[in-house]
Amino acid sequence: MDDPTLRPTRIFVGRETQLSWLSNALAAAQAGQPQVVLIEGEAGIGKSSLVFEFLRAEQGLPVIAASGEAAESVLPYGIVHQLAASAAAVAVGSLAGLRLLAYGPPADADPLAVGVELLALVSSLQGERAIAVVIEDLQWADLPSARALLFACRRLRADRSLVILTGRPAWTARFGEGWARYMTGDPRSSAIRLPGLSIEELSMLCRQLGRSQLSGRAIRRLAAHTGGNPLLALALLAELADDALEAAGADLPAPKSLAGLILPRLAALPRPARDLTHAVAVLGDHCALADAAAVAGIADPTSSLEAAMEAGFLIERQAGLGRSVAFAHLLIRRTVYDGLGPELRQRLHLRAAAALGGNDALPHRVAATHGPNPDLAAELLAAADIAAGAGKLQLAARYLGMAATVTQRGHSRDEFTLSAFERLVQAADVAAAEAARPVVEQLAHSARRDAALGQLAMFEARPSDAIALLRAAWEAGEGEVSARGEAAVGLGQVLGITGAVTEAEMWLDRALSIGTGSELWYDAARCIRSFAYALSGEEAKSQALFADLAEPAASVPLARTDALTYRGIARLFAGDARAAVEDLSLSVQRMTKGLQLRFPGPPLAFLAEAEFQLGHWDDAQTHAELAVALARDADRDFDGAFVHAAAVSVAACRGEWTTAIAHADAAEAGARVFGGLATGFAASARCLLGFARRDPEEALRGVALADAEPSVDRFDSAAALWLRPVQVWALIRTGKFTAAHELLTSFESRAATHSDPGARIFAACLRGTLAMLQGDLTQADEVLQAGRLAAGDLPWPFHRAVIDLQHGRCLARLNRRGAAIETVRAAADAFAALRARPFVHAAEAELSTLGVRSRAGDDPDLPGLTQQELRVARLVGVGLSNREIGAQLYISPKTVEYHLANAFAKLGVRSRHQLVTLTRREDRTAYPN
Repeated sequence: MDDPTLRPTRIFVGRETQLSWLSNALAAAQAGQPQVVLIEGEAGIGKSSLVFEFLRAEQGLPVIAASGEAAESVLPYGIVHQLAASAAAVAVGSLAGLRLLAYGPPADADPLAVGVELLALVSSLQGERAIAVVIEDLQWADLPSARALLFACRRLRADRSLVILTGRPAWTARFGEGWARYMTGDPRSSAIRLPGLSIEELSMLCRQLGRSQLSGRAIRRLAAHTGGNPLLALALLAELADDALEAAGADLPAPKSLAGLILPRLAALPRPARDLTHAVAVLGDHCALADAAAVAGIADPTSSLEAAMEAGFLIERQAGLGRSVAFAHLLIRRTVYDGLGPELRQRLHLRAAAALGGNDALPHRVAATHGPNPDLAAELLAAADIAAGAGKLQLAARYLGMAATVTQRGHSRDEFTLSAFERLVQAADVAAAEAARPVVEQLAHSARRDAALGQLAMFEARPSDAIALLRAAWEAGEGEVSARGEAAVGLGQVLGITGAVTEAEMWLDRALSIGTGSELWYDAARCIRSFAYALSGEEAKSQALFADLAEPAASVPLARTDALTYRGIARLFAGDARAAVEDLSLSVQRMTKGLQLRFPGPPLAFLAEAEFQLGHWDDAQTHAELAVALARDADRDFDGAFVHAAAVSVAACRGEWTTAIAHADAAEAGARVFGGLATGFAASARCLLGFARRDPEEALRGVALADAEPSVDRFDSAAALWLRPVQVWALIRTGKFTAAHELLTSFESRAATHSDPGARIFAACLRGTLAMLQGDLTQADEVLQAGRLAAGDLPWPFHRAVIDLQHGRCLARLNRRGAAIETVRAAADAFAALRARPFVHAAEAELSTLGVRSRAGDDPDLPGLTQQELRVARLVGVGLSNREIGAQLYISPKTVEYHLANAFAKLGVRSRHQLVTLTRREDRTAYPN
């Protein structure tokens, strides 16, 4: 039964332009420039055939492959499982050391952690030739796999890898904006929109089928009727004789989803082959051959599989364990499944349920159910509760959605639908929750409904909608403690961000007052309340909320990691940056290993701030940029102002103006949505940028941004650390001494009551500067000397260097040249160790006025390295392997290898040992304390 209609991949014509495109992409990948190519087109247009033909011509190219399937689009990490199995078949041992891929990522695994392992896997498969990663029908991919894959694609750098994706038009709609932004904005990505076959290509197709007698007119009719769709054209060519295609005035018949062609051919198969094909259609686009045989009732499926493959229905795939079988094309599978009568379909789903057992049987039992089934709904509810208890919220949502389909219309079905939506929101699965929102909005108003919709609105940066919905939830929630708790937490969060601080604190206190301490939302309320205390300068109250949290950080249970994060933030605002790093770095480690946090943005952003204070600027820059990337990848517009503000600090102080300005602009864009606290962080970042550029007008633009938001002065701790001190500096620089004195007096008063040493150091520096410019050098010397003594042994190298530089200027004006040179040189050395180039230049200019040349060779920088090369070099210096470095920096091991080779060449070293020696020598110079 050699029917070309059912074997589209065995006939191929044309597509020369597209094949050339793919060949060029492979050549670039082979040269170490990774490529991601999307082949987009409607069903049956020949996407799979194009990929097959390209790979057939590239003999010896290693390939790992996977494909999406509509029935499995809700199975977490289905695509990733396929890729791992394919890799295991291509290279034995390729999964060694990859914990998540080797055993299959659990449903609640963090896409970030899975993406890191995908990077490592792709890197390990590269040899002399590039590796091809093929994923077909991406529109049916499960969301966790799509996110992990996007994360990996974004971070391919020097890898010899070609990623080929196929998908339907508008396939990105299910996945949020991340994929769409990547495919249109990343230089490594490109798209091929596959059109229908041209008339010339259809003529070639007809000749290959032995239909060379067809006239040009008949072929043009065929092209017009099918739009050049190869699968539809093949179907008609198989159905109609030449005279029917040539007949004038007669309309060509339309294939009815190929059923009229495929089903008779299927009926002509031997009974066992037909039964096996039916079984695979019920189990999905692909499945284990053993499972299909069990459903079909076939003891030995080998001969049946061969018959189905020969007819073009099924193909056999390589798998890590056992044999796997799939349909040759999605349209064929759908046609076969739709052609099953209701009775046969029900019987096969019941057999599938019996063969699979456990929770894997639940979808088939649902498919076999006609009408309400309270017992099955109860089982699904129990499975959902177990999944939720294990933190697998997306899986719980799937079970609850299935429960709704087997429940009678009315209150119970609405409850299941709402519960599924709540789980998606609690998992911060914005794309899936947004897709479900229209259905949920049709449900009757209730506290739970409005609380969940309100929290989704907050994630999507719709603060006005969020506030209205959350208020409605509280009002409607009399007696519903859980719904009211979630509503109060959401209001505390969104009102605090938008600037209604007093009301936000009231809602958080309400949440804490109605909870017992065991609820998930109770811990969230405690975290946000501690943040409000810390920002308002009440550090003791902020830390007291976590008095029950274990010491050291490693003793804190995984379930309390959000609380660990916010304890770290409280410690940061209290001036204990080292303790903050201990807490926050552990939160980040847990997150990168797959733990899903309710608040995923703060750990990285505030760890970056703590590292900035301690002088670990490379780490700070890495973590801040990662915070930005993860917020963007997850479509969490809610975090935008904060993470971009965190990314300004190092870039600005190192004079990386393009990067710093881009982040400052992005922070302000996020602040325009929320106002309030978001404005405070954006304004502070703008002020720091102005300070680093020695541009008081830029700094005052940040001040104007803050002053337009009345609530900003409530946040007089970290958010004000740069805002008000830099405002005083800008006023001094523009000659407005009276205004500077008044603002500085207020700032000094607040700094004296806080435990934040940075505020006290800058207060002294500014007071000394003002005294110098007003001619009182004696007072300036006393104030600056006191500030230097107050800094003492604090591990705050940048802050100490700033006051050292200013004190050196004062000493020079007092004609104490020797002391001035010593003090300014100490500042210059500290700035050089941090690579704070604008400040190095300022210190060198002061030394020049003192008649001193800058020291040649004193810069401990590793010369000529890019930022990423420096990061890789320093991680080599602490003994990490390439794979471990890749996991920390979210790049592939092959990219690590690329950066390391560049570093070796630039530094003139030949071994990791020599590089370790250099980096350790630099670290001793950079961080002497």
